Amino acid sequence: MRYTILNKKEARRFIEQVNERFSSEFSTDDVIVKTNRDRVILARKEMFDLQIQRANSFGLYFAELVSGMIRLSIEGSQLVGPTAKRNVIDLDDREMFEYSRGENITNRWGTLGFVIVRHGNDFFGTGKATPNSILNYMPKERRVRSRD
Repeated sequence: MRYTILNKKEARRFIEQVNERFSSEFSTDDVIVKTNRDRVILARKEMFDLQIQRANSFGLYFAELVSGMIRLSIEGSQLVGPTAKRNVIDLDDREMFEYSRGENITNRWGTLGFVIVRHGNDFFGTGKATPNSILNYMPKERRVRSRD
């Protein structure tokens, strides 16, 4: 997988976009890397001294760029979420159970676009809010399996 290291201006603009969307105070000293598959990875500057060739070999998968919008990973939501004041949805216990099993949930918040999914103090990634539902983006391998 090929990657591009964002320069300071591009990195600053990316962080501004995240903070605008979620009204957060996220910042990082890490290098921001964009892969050829529009994934955004945060990596320590020291990693580039190791001559790593593949982007999935280093760093933290932070987000994906989807049609010009930022979809945070689970780890990305955990970094941005604590200071986010907008586009965060709080699930009740039943909704969290459904969401953790990979189900879409009803949009009772009226928000549209990518939203951070939270239950209490825990952040579970990003869902896409449509007029009727919150589409679940939790990876299959991280879902709770039911014993039906």
